[in-house]
Amino acid sequence: MPWLNNNVVNKDAPAGDLIQKNLFTGIGTVNIPLYSYSNYNISTGVSLEYATDGIKVDRISSTVGIGWELFTGGEITRQVVGVEDEININHWCGTVFYVPYWERRGYWVNSKDTAKTDNAPDIFSLKLSDRKINFQFSKTGELFTIPKSSVKIERYVNGSLLSGQLDSTTDYTGDLTFKVTDESGNQYFFKKGDVANDTNSVDLSFASLPSCQQIFFPADKWVLDKIITYDGLQIGYFYDQISYTEVQHKSQVLREVNNDWSNVEEKIIKNSYTAQRLTRIEYPNNINVQFSYDVNSRCDLKNSFRLKEVLVTERTLTYGLVPQTQKYVFNQAYFVSPDSSMSTLFSSYGEYPISTNCNQFDDKRFRLKLKSIDMIAQSQSRNLFNFEYAGTDIPQRVCGGRDLYGYPSTAVPILQTCNNGTFSLMVPVHHWPDASHYAGMSLAPEIATKFIQAGALKKIITGSGAEYKLGYGLNAVSISGLSGLRLDTLSVYDGYNHDNDLYTTFTYEGPEVFVPEKAINYTYYQEGGEFNQPGHPYYLNNVWSSSSCLVNNSLDGANYGYKKVTECNWNSNGQQLNKTITQFSGSGATTAVNQGTDNNLMAPANVFNDNNFYVGFSLPPYSNKQYLRSWGIGLPIRREYYDYNNQLVKTEDLSYTVTTLPKQDVNFRAIVKLPSKKKNTDEPLEFYRDVYYPTTGLSYLNSILTRNYTTATSYSESNVAYAYDSHNNLQNTILQNSLSQNIKEVKYYNYNWNGNTPNPGTAINKMNQDGIEKLIYTETWKSNIDLSGSGQYSLINLATPAFSVNNNIIRPQYEYRLAVSDPLPSSIYTGNSSLDMNSLALGNTPATNFIKTGENSLFDDKGNVLETKEPRSNLYSASIWDNEAGFKLAAVKNARYNEIAYCGFESNYIPGTDYRKGNWDFNISGLAGQSAMLGRGSFQLGAGGLWTTTNLTIGKRYVVSFWVYQGGSADANDGVTPLNIQPSGVSYNGWNLYEKEFTAQSAGIGVWGSGYIDEVRLYPANSQMINYNFLPLIGKTAVVDPNDRITTYEHDGFGRETLIRDQNRNILNKVVNAEKGND
Repeated sequence: MPWLNNNVVNKDAPAGDLIQKNLFTGIGTVNIPLYSYSNYNISTGVSLEYATDGIKVDRISSTVGIGWELFTGGEITRQVVGVEDEININHWCGTVFYVPYWERRGYWVNSKDTAKTDNAPDIFSLKLSDRKINFQFSKTGELFTIPKSSVKIERYVNGSLLSGQLDSTTDYTGDLTFKVTDESGNQYFFKKGDVANDTNSVDLSFASLPSCQQIFFPADKWVLDKIITYDGLQIGYFYDQISYTEVQHKSQVLREVNNDWSNVEEKIIKNSYTAQRLTRIEYPNNINVQFSYDVNSRCDLKNSFRLKEVLVTERTLTYGLVPQTQKYVFNQAYFVSPDSSMSTLFSSYGEYPISTNCNQFDDKRFRLKLKSIDMIAQSQSRNLFNFEYAGTDIPQRVCGGRDLYGYPSTAVPILQTCNNGTFSLMVPVHHWPDASHYAGMSLAPEIATKFIQAGALKKIITGSGAEYKLGYGLNAVSISGLSGLRLDTLSVYDGYNHDNDLYTTFTYEGPEVFVPEKAINYTYYQEGGEFNQPGHPYYLNNVWSSSSCLVNNSLDGANYGYKKVTECNWNSNGQQLNKTITQFSGSGATTAVNQGTDNNLMAPANVFNDNNFYVGFSLPPYSNKQYLRSWGIGLPIRREYYDYNNQLVKTEDLSYTVTTLPKQDVNFRAIVKLPSKKKNTDEPLEFYRDVYYPTTGLSYLNSILTRNYTTATSYSESNVAYAYDSHNNLQNTILQNSLSQNIKEVKYYNYNWNGNTPNPGTAINKMNQDGIEKLIYTETWKSNIDLSGSGQYSLINLATPAFSVNNNIIRPQYEYRLAVSDPLPSSIYTGNSSLDMNSLALGNTPATNFIKTGENSLFDDKGNVLETKEPRSNLYSASIWDNEAGFKLAAVKNARYNEIAYCGFESNYIPGTDYRKGNWDFNISGLAGQSAMLGRGSFQLGAGGLWTTTNLTIGKRYVVSFWVYQGGSADANDGVTPLNIQPSGVSYNGWNLYEKEFTAQSAGIGVWGSGYIDEVRLYPANSQMINYNFLPLIGKTAVVDPNDRITTYEHDGFGRETLIRDQNRNILNKVVNAEKGND
């Protein structure tokens, strides 16, 4: 998104480039990239993300600010189900007394049971740069991804690969880590991030933890340790450790004694955490991203520290140059909740500046917020973004006023004192469990948009003056259970030309709740008399407990969606520009459903239902276990496009196949305990077992029918049909156009060949052994038959690479294409059997009708192509690379790699022969940054000469050229005899060009002299060389053409191009980057 990086508002650039919108849920995601890295196999980087679904009351700010998350390439989090997977702990600590106690994750136990607590797998969420996957491991260790994926995830416990069941007969905890391998072969290594050191409770006078309660150290988050790309390059992540205490609200408890409901207490958990704090990332292109934190503790999380700056910088430089840097500075403050009773909680809007001493404050009243981002680069500073938030204050953490999902509400608590360390909270209206009610509480049903917007991002102002305004609506409709915010409007204002303003409205219809309120109203009810065992007096009356709800398997965190959304764009004059109406697939039900059918996208309800028990009276983790088949929900099934006159111009109808894997596989079985209260008895709580079968699957796009309207009733029609292979990859695409012509594309992947014969060492074989999935080539066919496929197709296009393995790196080495004058009937072409990938990898010309069109004949140790060959003309081209920074420095036509050389002295050199020296060698002590013709570096000839590492053809004509700074002189030889080169008369900024054609007398030549030398080139006389200069974090700075003409590209410190000049310093192009306030 270059227009965003440059802070230029472009009328053709949609607001979605900054704010990605999920129309189905109404949630937007703001993404601000700070640094991006990519190579042949991977794209990753560092960015800031903000989701617009609202701020929950008990949410703790990240190190950047509330609502904002720093994403650095990958993370794993989990929702604990029962007890953490790596922990083994019995329900019962002793054998004598029935002492009720609160287990670590919040389950009341009033029954002696020696079965393991954790009888169900945790739900993990993996987030990589381009995807998010939920996964579980079965009791036998099988991986279960949701939706189904080819990503490989391996568990390690205490450093050893765990392939089977994680279990033990003793109480213990293991060090759980992960290794993830994607379909491209990139490996992501995750280590423990945030680790809870201990757990305790407060304000529960009627229960205490027994002395045998076990203390464990589980992880709630895993962070990247390193990434190893399929090429073998490594991205390293480095951390330090901090310890802090976090106070969390776990549940609200109402104790009823003799019909007195005034005894209200709350479950407060204080966890001491050890956290991995990211300090730097080292990328393989000599770039570091460094993270700097405030030395003073945060006001909202004691002993934790806010992230102040992100510095992108060159890691090492050979000869003392000042590294290129880009620093992002976060300007922050605090939201402050008023220190008063709940009745005035929302009455004012507070902000507190960053303080050097926060110990005097109650940290639950504060939320760190991000106000703006500035950028400093090469001693220049500019504002990038400013942020404004809703004027309603966020309530104090662990202090009431929340709805079912934890968002702020207007609920009035029974007890409303949140001051002076008193955490007693409200308990909302509850229902006695009988035939017409579920045993549950209706937490804070009185919801208003004003309050739920507390702390929400409302406006983004860029440094160029552009504004993005976000208008929210509330997901509170007639269907109970919707919560959180949705985007109703999104406005983009150009800071300079209001003709470019864009105003977008979103209208939602057909709201649907996936898991209804009664299914996720996590409650607990217990009734009993006096337990008075020696030494353990315990009095128990009616106790109700409830906590904010979590949806076990939601759609990107949302428990709702809309089946029809209208998106309308308007200009600054209020005129409609266009309109799109999108219809989405729903879950097929808005209430609990029976055992799943093909038309239903809800997993089996499995509500424990018996005549002796209350229907739906269940406890987390699963409640009624109504898991979503999320892969089939929220798919666009129809789009209608309208013009500025509101006339229909196009429709798209999309169809899908939603697959679900069998649910009866015992390997994925998990057993959970569902406490239920018997009817009409005073018997204590009892435990019963229920069986849960996780569900996963995939959705496949079958077809898209497109109609383009010329009038209200006239249209042309085309249809695209899709088919998939056993690996769930797209295999066939058939397009039927309005002329009834069919175009079919057939895709082939590495696994379509076994790769074992006749050459088991080929690249196809390695791909298959490594388990990667790579598209090899696509066939294009044409026919006049219908979509049924009857009749004969003719092949009209096919181009395929053949891959080779060099230094364990796979790269395309040969290129082949179909060469026929007329389409080739399928009866003549027999498909992929005609193209033996193993034979092609050896450079053999394939079957009849194909020709070899290209060959990459040489690679460097990073896989960059150094030499190519055009087979028909037998001509070569060669390139010089900085294979660390990833820049191509020179390109030569009609030359072999071993007969060219180029060096501009810009790279990060190491002793000895190095690709970055460009087939020259020299003593790196001669590198100089004091004077440079182009770029930052040159070479001082007084420290020694230069010599080539080439293999020139003796007797062949070559050209050597270089630039020498005024006052210096230089010469070269032909390998034996000095050439006596004189200045050519061409000069540039005090540098003089030396150039001469000669006949090589040896495989290599030398250059020597005095003073500074730069841009040293050698190439055959009948070829042409172009060389390039680059600056890390900036880009291309100069180009020297085959005639030694120089074009320079000037940038400001932020990498934005400002001027293009020719060799005589004449301006060829000028770009003015507007800044707000500096017009």
